[in-house]
Amino acid sequence: GGKELSTAEVFAFGANKISKIINILLKQNKKAVYGIIAALNKKTPDEIADQNFISTGMQIREIIKDRELWDFFTSFARTEKKP
Repeated sequence: GGKELSTAEVFAFGANKISKIINILLKQNKKAVYGIIAALNKKTPDEIADQNFISTGMQIREIIKDRELWDFFTSFARTEKKP
């Protein structure tokens, strides 16, 4: 059988993965990511750019967990693909 992970190990693993995802998103299109975070948090993209990485990471994590937002974007993407 496999080794069971402690809660702390699971948390550390998840935090590491989220951190990697955030870094990839920010490297690929920082302005767009800041714009989305800003719009959802009623701030400006400059305010998001000036805040610390942890705050930005927490906001991205909340966006990732928002099922209604994901449903909106996936339904929008489906309608965009139709000729």
